[in-house]
Amino acid sequence: MKNKVLNTVIACAVFSVSSLVSVANAAIISDYSKIVADDNWTVVYQGGYGTSFDYASIIGNIAPGSTVALASSSTANSLTYDLFASTTTSILNTFTAINTTVFDNDTFWYRNRSSLGFADTSQITQGSADTVCRSDVNCGDLRLSWHTNDGAGNLVSGGWRSGINTNLNSNNTWQRYVLVQEAVAASTPGTVAIFALGIMGLAARRFKK
Repeated sequence: MKNKVLNTVIACAVFSVSSLVSVANAAIISDYSKIVADDNWTVVYQGGYGTSFDYASIIGNIAPGSTVALASSSTANSLTYDLFASTTTSILNTFTAINTTVFDNDTFWYRNRSSLGFADTSQITQGSADTVCRSDVNCGDLRLSWHTNDGAGNLVSGGWRSGINTNLNSNNTWQRYVLVQEAVAASTPGTVAIFALGIMGLAARRFKK
């Protein structure tokens, strides 16, 4: 019986480590736990898809060199982000041509006079936001797109899509987020692994007694 309980403790510890390591390997994350994200990220903007915000006062005001994420969720009270991807302020401040992306962190980013967002493929089709999928390209499902309707890319106004959820422009149930990464050295996978091994050691010692 003791061995069975000990094996369960070890399995839980190993599962916890592997889960944290997989979360740390970012790119585009779907259904990303807000509780997990709260340990490493600070929300600097939240608003419905039908609202607007000034790019310069939110994203443009973040310190150069910071790691920034764009995210969405189906409701403000949702426990997960529907889509979540991170990059640097340098990438987000890069002005791109229509239907052109910049690759960073295994993600394709864009910001221009039409829209702002990211995709899991370089092929985007901006009618205004990244709205349609041409039959001759692989569009991918992990696409987030918000309108920049002022013609200069400075006013983020409304948002068309979060993955396969589209036409969200006037939908204030769906939420948009801008987050900044916190510097938390203790959350590295190596540290977590050492902590888990410590738990396993204490458990083994207790059951041996």
